[in-house]
Amino acid sequence: MTPCILKIDRIFERTHGRTKARRNVIVAGFLISMVFMAPVLLIHDLTIIVLSLSLAFFFSEFTVGAFWAIPMDIAPRYAGFASGFMNSGSALAAIVSPLSRRLYHR
Repeated sequence: MTPCILKIDRIFERTHGRTKARRNVIVAGFLISMVFMAPVLLIHDLTIIVLSLSLAFFFSEFTVGAFWAIPMDIAPRYAGFASGFMNSGSALAAIVSPLSRRLYHR
């Protein structure tokens, strides 16, 4: 999470826009992650696939700091509640996801 926060700080100092800083880090993280996912479909060497997936996961996780900072921008007075609400949504997705897969494969 630290590399993400440092990058957000650098972008914020340059642009003076919190929204731009957080958005740019999230978009860049997911796009770079998508680029590193492509070799999984195109290359059959396991070493390259493992390295590629590792880098894809790193850049996907690179966005986590920005996601957790967003509730402070949206509702600064209720940032704790907003963060808890976001965490509840993630937990609900983790619960429903295996159940939906089970229903899908029947």
